[in-house]
Amino acid sequence: MHAFAGPEQLVLDENDDPRPGQSDVLIEILAAGVNPVDTYVRTGTHFVKPALPFIPGFDAAGIVLEAGASVQRVCAGDRV
Repeated sequence: MHAFAGPEQLVLDENDDPRPGQSDVLIEILAAGVNPVDTYVRTGTHFVKPALPFIPGFDAAGIVLEAGASVQRVCAGDRV
């Protein structure tokens, strides 16, 4: 997302592969859903207004690829 707008403004960007930080978890997303909050955030009508650009989506499931050094509750290979 580069702007708060309708779905016609969404674009697909190419990015480098992410690297998890100290307390981050990198997940391979295998399934994703769209819920009403995603729509409200995208249009800018939700009280949460993330900094742009922003990757929308709050519901996902997948497998942990890598966990940062301070992550204790999940590790690579865990389903989340």
